[in-house]
Amino acid sequence: MALLLPHSIFYHIPKTGGLWVRKAIAEAGIPTNEVIGDLSSLRNNKRHEFLHAAPTSVHQQSLLTFAFVRHPLLWYRSFWAFQKAMNWSIAPDWVRDCQSSDFQEFTENFLAKKPSYVTHLYRKYVGLKKSKVHFIGRQETLVDDLVRVLQRAGEAFDEQKLRSIPPVNTRQWGEEPTISTELQDLVYEQDREVYDVFGYQKDILMQDVHV
Repeated sequence: MALLLPHSIFYHIPKTGGLWVRKAIAEAGIPTNEVIGDLSSLRNNKRHEFLHAAPTSVHQQSLLTFAFVRHPLLWYRSFWAFQKAMNWSIAPDWVRDCQSSDFQEFTENFLAKKPSYVTHLYRKYVGLKKSKVHFIGRQETLVDDLVRVLQRAGEAFDEQKLRSIPPVNTRQWGEEPTISTELQDLVYEQDREVYDVFGYQKDILMQDVHV
């Protein structure tokens, strides 16, 4: 579902900090409603498509729309960490086939089945060269970007309270997942359009952020 605010609509792209955004908006005092997407567009009653409605399935009512994206390599890491923490129990069959306790092996398996996955995901939710939403923030600068878009939309909220909300849905890594140059090159090659459109660098430091 999309999140309807008085003057804007938030589209929740999976694994981009959306749970924190929803909590921060609520704690900052902004009234919201969940907006259900076009149920007729769901394929085989897919719960994922219901919970993460895209702009094409929601009447936008001339409101400001916004969403957040994330560095492709960090997106894959977050997705792997989530499925691993769930013991792959809620993963679709094709993702379960890719499972591995090793991040690099999982990502290589995943991209062999679904090339350029993040590119397709972002194209669906926000567009790339032609944006489907008015404001696209980054998960890496989530707090500042959320404040910025809420101010731009004219929402009334408690900024200090919003900034005080701690991260949610984080996971303890223990030993940091190994990221080889070859893996960075693979993700960069497959999701190059995302890197170019949003100005992401190929070489990154894998830091503990919202996952």
